[in-house]
Amino acid sequence: VASGLETFDLKAEGAAISFDSMQEAYKKSFTHNTFAKGIKVTREALRDELYGPAKRCAAELGRTAKYTKNVQAMSVFNDATSAAIYTLNGVSPTLLSATHQLVSTGTWSNKFASATDLSPESLELGLIQFESNMPDHRGRPQMVMPKFLVCGVSNRFVARRLLETKQGRPFSNMNDVNVLLDYDLELIVMHHMNDDGRWFIVGPPGETGLRYWDRESLTVETDKEPNTGDMLYRAFFAESHGATHPIGLFGSSA
Repeated sequence: VASGLETFDLKAEGAAISFDSMQEAYKKSFTHNTFAKGIKVTREALRDELYGPAKRCAAELGRTAKYTKNVQAMSVFNDATSAAIYTLNGVSPTLLSATHQLVSTGTWSNKFASATDLSPESLELGLIQFESNMPDHRGRPQMVMPKFLVCGVSNRFVARRLLETKQGRPFSNMNDVNVLLDYDLELIVMHHMNDDGRWFIVGPPGETGLRYWDRESLTVETDKEPNTGDMLYRAFFAESHGATHPIGLFGSSA
């Protein structure tokens, strides 16, 4: 992960310019993990075929693989305050942290001081923090605009009221406009994210450090066990996930 350059210096007439150098802030490694599951259908079950087990095996393996991939991908959000994502200047912050490091000196935060329920006030404050306190590794403010509001199932209806109320401020009888409409945020409800009130503001794809690699697509193999005649169904896929940096993400996590 490169740190980028310092800002340009004011150059006096005839004066030499200052030189900077691109430098590595830190390295982030990802491990492609292989996941596998198998089903054995006995020869007797295949012979009788009363409940169609042979036909359902591949479909069930596919559903289970999809579920596993979703759970793995959501661990980035579920572990947002418990698993370190990088080490810089001897400090290893989590994805949401109040002590994200700059290459030189100083820190910045992409979370509330304490977990905060989703509301008009908290979302407005989060958006302000997202736009005004999102630096790169050199401390330069970033022009990353918020794109998504990510929440669990229990926050779905609150989030919809916040983002879709056209007449006036949500949860109020005051004659204020709903300023949240200015951002045109897209709502994403994550069923496999811990549904404990946590929520996130996320930037556009390509402007965040969130990563997911589908290293090997789901493959289903079939074979017969020679000694019994039982049918074996084996399924494999490989993936890796995580985050290279916290830029483009702000949230409240329990």
